[in-house]
Amino acid sequence: MSRDYSQLVTQLSLYMTAGLTLRSSWEQIVRSYEEEKQAGGKTRPAYEEMLATWRDLKGGMYEDRAYGSFGRRCALPEYLRLGGLLETYVQQGNKELLLLLEQEAAASLTQALQEVRKRGEQTGTRLLIPLLVLFALTLLLVMVPAMISVQARV
Repeated sequence: MSRDYSQLVTQLSLYMTAGLTLRSSWEQIVRSYEEEKQAGGKTRPAYEEMLATWRDLKGGMYEDRAYGSFGRRCALPEYLRLGGLLETYVQQGNKELLLLLEQEAAASLTQALQEVRKRGEQTGTRLLIPLLVLFALTLLLVMVPAMISVQARV
C-alpha cells in the first residue's frame, strides 16, 4: 500500500492541475484502475480502498466523510494525512489544495526513492554471502589440483 501512495497522490495532483474537481479526479483514477484490473492487472489495496470510497460517494455519503474514512481505512500515516487533507478541503474549501498535493507528491516520491535505495542496499548485502561461497569454491578448485601436483613431484 505504501508503494502506491506516491503514484496515487501524483495522479490526483495531475488531474486537479488539469482542471478536474476533486470528485472527478477521484472518479477518473478509480475508472482507470478498474480498466487496468479488468485487463488482467493485479489487485492493489490502496486503489481498492479508493474504489470503496467511490462507491460510498455514489451511495450518497458526504464527500468529507468519505475521504476521511478512506484515510482511516488505509490506516497508514501517509493515507491518514491525505484523507485529512481532502476532508479539510471539502469542508473549508482550501484554495491551496493543489499546492499541498504537489508538495505531498514531491515528499512521497522522495520517500519512495529512499525506500528503493534501502532495498537495493539490503539486496547487495544478501548477495554477499553467495559471492563469498563461490569465491571459496573457486579457491578450492584451483588449490586442490595444485597441492596434488606438488605432492606428486615430491
